This record gives sequence, structure tokens and C-alpha cells, in this order.
Amino acid sequence: MQLFATGISIGLLLIVVWLPGLPPQHAWVAHSAAVAALLTGPIYFYEFNRRLLILRGLQNKLIWVAISYALVLGVGAAVIHLQHLESINAVLLVFLSAQLVGAMGTAALLGMPSLHMTWSAAQIAENVQFAKWAFLSSIAFSGYNFAVQAILGAFSGPGAVGLFNAARNFIQPVNTLIQAMDSVDKPRTSKMYATSGTRGLFTAVLASLRWLLLIGGPFVLLMGAFGGDLLVLVYGNHYAGNQTLMLAWAVAAGLILVAHPVETGLLVKRFPKQLFVSRLIAATVALGLAFGMIPDLGAVGAVISLATGWALAAAIGFAFLRERA
Repeated sequence: MQLFATGISIGLLLIVVWLPGLPPQHAWVAHSAAVAALLTGPIYFYEFNRRLLILRGLQNKLIWVAISYALVLGVGAAVIHLQHLESINAVLLVFLSAQLVGAMGTAALLGMPSLHMTWSAAQIAENVQFAKWAFLSSIAFSGYNFAVQAILGAFSGPGAVGLFNAARNFIQPVNTLIQAMDSVDKPRTSKMYATSGTRGLFTAVLASLRWLLLIGGPFVLLMGAFGGDLLVLVYGNHYAGNQTLMLAWAVAAGLILVAHPVETGLLVKRFPKQLFVSRLIAATVALGLAFGMIPDLGAVGAVISLATGWALAAAIGFAFLRERA
């Protein structure tokens, strides 16, 4: 399934790369898709292997892969700085190298996968059905997370996309927190659902939400209050006057924290179809808002549309979560 998902993702990106009739001023879109296609394989497999190692209780071994990954990034950044390699290609090469080290290191720790299967035909059919809806949910997720950037680029140009991502960099700690929680959260939530049913599921979901808000909430508030100043401090006066954008990103980050435990609950409850529906509705509304808001508001409109999508995904997902299995 991992190979299938990776192949589909790379295939979709290559379609963009070879899209006929792309105007010269939008050639950067094809270039960006080509870079994404190159990075997708290592990123997907590193993340998949990392989570599998945690599920197997091998975190103590995973730390050495993480250290190697960080060393590659650190050495690469030092070389770029010392050699004055002011090129995005140099940065991408360092990032690709780190991802390859992570993917190969985690693969070595996992060893050769076992081809022995003990599933019955009914279990295989159930898992295929689950995987189908989970895959479609990922596509919908990409809709309101990445297509909005394409709309922003089409209306406002690559400079607006650069500002959008420069501001988003400051909420990356929220994504890191969610990834760290997710690696242990799904197994814990599954266990509580198996032992205590829906009551245990809601207890686990609410506990995850409390921890995410307790740890990530203060950071989000700081970004909302002082993010504009931090943006100027890191990137210079070229990005001055974007406090509203940082406030919008802070609100979006808070909604991401709220939505994550809800979506975890849907997956644990084996409601991937409902997860897909919630994300599809969220993506549809977010993309509609993006077309309406970006021409006037630029990057701020893009973030508002994303935040609306995450809010809808959380609200609709919670409604589905209350259904009986």
C-alpha cells in the first residue's frame, strides 16, 4: 500500500510537470512539481518506516537515524554558508540527502519485510476497503492544504507563495508536535477503544486534545501576538507589515491542533469513509473561499481559506465520531 500511495503521488506530480500549454510565466509550477516528485519517495518511506519503528518499540534505535539526519542537514547548511552557495538547488540537494539517509537508515533497522500473511480473505477485503477510503481522504487533505497554494500562485505569483511559506515556517513546531503525538496517540487510542468502547475512545481523544492545547497553545498565542516581528527578524524588512498574516496562521495552527485528535478518532473507529467526506466538504469550501478571497487578500486569503477547511473538518469529523459504529 505504501508503494501504491507513493507511486500515485509521484504520478500526479509528473502530470503537472508535463502539463501541455503551460504559460512561460507559470513555468515555476512545473519546476516545483518536478522537485516534489524527486523528494516524495524518500520523504514517504522515511516517515512510514519511522512510524513503524515506533510502533515496534524501537525508539531507542531510531534516535541514531534522527541524529544522522540532523548531521546531514547541519553539515550541508554549513557548507552552503561557507562556500556562499546561494542556490535553491544546493538547499534541495542537502534536504534530499537527509531524506535518503533517513529512509535508508530506518529501512536497515526494520530489515527485510515478511511476506508471510495470516489474514483471511475477509480481512484482506476489509483492509483494502479501509485503505481505499484512507487514500481518498489523503487526496482530499491535499486539496485544501496544497491546491490553495496553486491558486495563490496563479492569482498573486510566486512571491506571494514565498511569503505564504515563509510565514508558515513559524508554525512548523505545531506540525512537529502533532507528528510526535501521532506516533503514540493512535496505538493508545486504539487500545482504549478496544477495552472501553466509545467512552474510552472519547476519553483518549479529549486527553490528546488537552495535551496538544497545553503544549502547543502557548506557542500559537505567541505567534499570533509577535509573529509579525519575528518574520521581520528572520527574513528582514522585505517581509514587514505582515502581522495579520501571522495572526491568520496562528488561528489556523490552533485549528490544526483541534482537528488532529478528531481525525485520529475516526481512523481508530474505522470510519475512513466519514473522514473522507469531512475532508471533501472542507476541501470544497476551502477551495471556493480561496478563489473568492485570494485575488483581494493574497496570502492572508489563502490562510483564511485553509483555516476554514480545518475548522470544518474538525466539526464534521466530531459529528461523525458520535455515530454508532
